[in-house]
Amino acid sequence: MKKTSETDIYLCGGGQFTGWLLENELIDKLKIKLNPLILGNGIRLFGTSQKAYRLNRTESKTYNDGLTTITYEVLY
Repeated sequence: MKKTSETDIYLCGGGQFTGWLLENELIDKLKIKLNPLILGNGIRLFGTSQKAYRLNRTESKTYNDGLTTITYEVLY
């Protein structure tokens, strides 16, 4: 998919699939949204993945409502 796509590929959400993609070094960038609202227990961002990753922050932006987005390049 990555080889034939003419645009970036986005995965919204977290969990097992994101963890699997990271463990197989298939994610180039992570864009994390920090929302000033907590609902319930949530789900783990990267599922059960136990692997450690180095990240390079490339961008961050905070909006008037408190939402913050942080973009990281994944360094494998």
